[in-house]
Amino acid sequence: GLMVSDDRMILSIRGMTCSHCEDAVREALESVGAEDVQADFRQGQATFTLFTGVAPAALQQAIRVAGYQPGSLESVTPAFASSQGRAPLGAS
Repeated sequence: GLMVSDDRMILSIRGMTCSHCEDAVREALESVGAEDVQADFRQGQATFTLFTGVAPAALQQAIRVAGYQPGSLESVTPAFASSQGRAPLGAS
């Protein structure tokens, strides 16, 4: 098959107050290409899979259009360079 890099990402989002907000955020992110979106209004973030070719700016713009405030976008599985010196959770 095609080689596709699918990174699990976390986008912090301000303004979600209920499960209805989670649905709106999920639909907004899916509309610009995010997959397997899980929004959590209590934590104020959405987790999703991002495939190569989807611009982070498009995700943040979609959140703004939906009426929320996007924050930083971070990878759940950071590149090796940024993970050095920090043991993963559960490591002895």
